[in-house]
Amino acid sequence: MTIGKRLKDIRVSKGLTLKEVENALSITSLHGLEQGKYKSFKCEHLVILSEFYNISPLYLLGLEEDTFNIESKWLVLIQKLKQQNISPRDVMKSVEKYKNISISN
Repeated sequence: MTIGKRLKDIRVSKGLTLKEVENALSITSLHGLEQGKYKSFKCEHLVILSEFYNISPLYLLGLEEDTFNIESKWLVLIQKLKQQNISPRDVMKSVEKYKNISISN
C-alpha cells in the first residue's frame, strides 16, 4: 500500500475532509500526497501527519505492516453524520462525556 493510500484511509476513517486536515496543519500538498503525485515526502510533513493522526511514521512509510482496515459500516456512519452536519469528533465527545471514558486515539 502506498503512503498516499494510507494517508487517505486514515483521514477518511477519522471522518475528516482534505480541507479540514490541510487547514488544521497548513499543509497544502496533502491532496497531491494522497493521489501519489509526489515522489518525495517532506520529513516535517511525515512528523506532523503522524502526530495529527496519532499513528507511527513507520506505518506511513510502509515499514510497519499493521493493516489499517476501515470497515464499510464505519464509512457509511461517517457519511450519514456528515449529511446531518455532525462530525465524528462531536459523536466521540458526546460518548466520552456520557460514559465518562476516553475513546480518542
